Amino acid sequence: MNVTIVRAIDVLDLFIDQPKLSLQEIIQLSGRPKTSILRILQSFEAVGFLKRDSHGDYSLGLKLLQLGHLVSERLDINQIAMPIMEELYLKTGKTIMLSLLQGDKVITVAALETEHPIRIGSSIGRQTPLYAGSPARTILAFQPENKQKTYLDTISLQKLASKTITDKDQLSEVLNKNVKDKYVLSHSEVNDHTTGLSAPIFNHKNEAFAAITIAGITADFTEKEIPELIKDVQASALAISSKFGYHGTF
Repeated sequence: MNVTIVRAIDVLDLFIDQPKLSLQEIIQLSGRPKTSILRILQSFEAVGFLKRDSHGDYSLGLKLLQLGHLVSERLDINQIAMPIMEELYLKTGKTIMLSLLQGDKVITVAALETEHPIRIGSSIGRQTPLYAGSPARTILAFQPENKQKTYLDTISLQKLASKTITDKDQLSEVLNKNVKDKYVLSHSEVNDHTTGLSAPIFNHKNEAFAAITIAGITADFTEKEIPELIKDVQASALAISSKFGYHGTF
């Protein structure tokens, strides 16, 4: 391990939580000597990883932002999420689904089906509206307030199954609760007699762009196991989110 490079990366890590830092702040936060920090900053500024404003404060440079954008674009969510989905599948024995935001709908992009003789038929490529079912509602709940409001103002809530929420005031209340809980548990919202338990997947911008779901027929979910399943799906969502640069917690 190259200690010099590691120490230099440690300086960049300071900007994860701080958009702008002065030289003195960087020295204090890093605990490194001023001469060492100056060499690192000069090198990063020269290659465009950091930039300095007229007041002498430092922030992330365009080159680093460009590289970060390329990494984000080239990440294959299926490839990244599948090992975590497989672990969740082996632990729960239930169907595991990965859903992705696409416009004003959510699409199933990967699924591991349970071996239970009665299955929910979570076909890859299936689209659902954002207001119905745990994967979709999970993503809707964590959209920015203005986007969520625009969606609710323009959408007509159609009844898809016996427990689809079709009242906008009720939906708003439920979405607020979902944000506090950081999970969504739904029953018979898209198909009758089915249950979904979902948690949001965030990227490096703290945007909810996907959801992971434990799904199955409602009879296969007992009240006793729900609390543990909530922990499992949240842990899986956090594990996937961290691979996309998310630094928050659940």
